[in-house]
Amino acid sequence: NNITSLDLSECPELKKLDCSSNAGLTELNINNSSNLSNINVIGFLRNLVCDNTPYSPDEIIKQSRK
Repeated sequence: NNITSLDLSECPELKKLDCSSNAGLTELNINNSSNLSNINVIGFLRNLVCDNTPYSPDEIIKQSRK
């Protein structure tokens, strides 16, 4: 799929996020996703909002470029 921007900030109960089939993802907002226990992101994130999540921006960006 061709989704480039994804805003999940209104999904505080989100537990798993798998965007591995969307390499075009450049913007991701998972702000307030404190229940997120598993994330799989592939792409070149330019804009990442992840306050109040169990993951740091560095962890997510590092994992997304594998």
